[in-house]
Amino acid sequence: KDNNVMVWKSPFFPEPTVATLLAAQFKAIGRPSFKIANAQASIANAMQFPNYGTVIIDSHGTARNGDVEFLTAEEASGVPGTDLRWYLVEQALLATGSAPGLNNIFHFTVKSEFFAPPNIPPFGSTLTFASTCWSAYGNIMAHIFAANGGAYYGFTKKILGTLSHNGVTTPGFSERIGPELFTQLLNNYTNVDDAYQAVDQDP
Repeated sequence: KDNNVMVWKSPFFPEPTVATLLAAQFKAIGRPSFKIANAQASIANAMQFPNYGTVIIDSHGTARNGDVEFLTAEEASGVPGTDLRWYLVEQALLATGSAPGLNNIFHFTVKSEFFAPPNIPPFGSTLTFASTCWSAYGNIMAHIFAANGGAYYGFTKKILGTLSHNGVTTPGFSERIGPELFTQLLNNYTNVDDAYQAVDQDP
């Protein structure tokens, strides 16, 4: 699975997003070649994370009630109460949330317990770049994603995303340091610790 890459991409941000930038970086590598799965930020696709060598998470994130959540592309507003996803909310595997620009439309979110066994298989040596606000808060997600020899990169606070104003696009923090991080890993063959130290860590 090492050369398989999942890009879990939400529709919430203007291009170029970190998902688009990093997918292009992986495609540009000649050898070894990588198989890129450009996947919607869905609950079903999130369940497949342990099957990939690299996972790029590009969405909104939040830290609340002692947990971290990633916003999916699946709307919760208007979903009938008989939908299975509400049962997963009751089991504290999912929750609901919104974000700036979504006009108070709520989406389902995936919580940390969603990624823990027995809900999905344990992670192995997966490298995860979680491009969301609060993704590294309390090392909650890192303890799950990197529990068995993997690596997890995230942010401990709110990060500023890409902004477009009057035809001028200003890259967000993640769009800037994400490519820098993977240049260290893919082109300079730097180990994960040194690659992390080589990029700006303060949004």
